[in-house]
Amino acid sequence: MSKTLGISQLDKQTIPLDRLDREVTESCAAGDYVLAERLLNNAIRQAEDYGKLDPRLPFAIHSLAALYCTQRRYQDAERLYWQGLVTREKILGPDHPDVADSLERLAVILRETKGKNEAMYVAFRAQTLASHRKAKV
Repeated sequence: MSKTLGISQLDKQTIPLDRLDREVTESCAAGDYVLAERLLNNAIRQAEDYGKLDPRLPFAIHSLAALYCTQRRYQDAERLYWQGLVTREKILGPDHPDVADSLERLAVILRETKGKNEAMYVAFRAQTLASHRKAKV
């Protein structure tokens, strides 16, 4: 996509979720983190304009947080993981498996940025959700 579209076109184009995933994955694999970040920030803006229930929103937030982790931008990643957690809870409900995933990722970042004590509650909540999921199966 980046080869055929100019920067201003990229900012205006709405990308379906599956294509966004593919484009971001390809950009990261090619080492083009600037393009991946731009795609994800664009998706976040568009999803927020569309409405807080747009499924692109939690996907783009979490993907951008993961990208920041690979770049060791832990404070940016932590902020986004918190935002993604809140978004997933609103859209999917507090007991959804994706919420547990958000909690697990946030716990990892908190261990890096704040230490074990701060991460313990978040990790415990993630484990509790995972246990509830297994008990229902």
